[in-house]
Amino acid sequence: MAEAMLQKEFSTLQARADEPWDTWLFNVMLRLRKAMLAYPDGGRVVAGAHPYPAVTLGKIFECTLASLHSAGIPLGTAGTAASTAIRFAFGYVIEEQSSPSVEELKSLDTSQLLKRAPHTAQLLKGIGNSSDDKRFIAGSKLIIAGIEASLKTR
Repeated sequence: MAEAMLQKEFSTLQARADEPWDTWLFNVMLRLRKAMLAYPDGGRVVAGAHPYPAVTLGKIFECTLASLHSAGIPLGTAGTAASTAIRFAFGYVIEEQSSPSVEELKSLDTSQLLKRAPHTAQLLKGIGNSSDDKRFIAGSKLIIAGIEASLKTR
């Protein structure tokens, strides 16, 4: 099932050529999320797959690894970065597909939460001002910025 889901979005995936590694990785993360969101429980299905028979999952990792390494990122760092980016997409979609809707969150009584976790309560109150798309993009950019920062310290 995971192979069929990923094949639609990634049948022509190749390692980056002239595109900057960070732009390439960002776009792959967006495409991975899109592929999983196209199916109910798509995040769980893909996250639970293995590179065989879900060979496209292995292809995504290999192309990501090759793209980062060809940009001068050491292979070990590229592996950690690829795993982090891909697993972030898995986890984000799993949460997105199983969490309460924004409407449900808005209707929660946060009075008890305010007492125990005021910062979390404040965050939940403001969540209606931000879409899952925007939060995924922000998280993806944060991961890429972290990769860039780690390269400057080596």
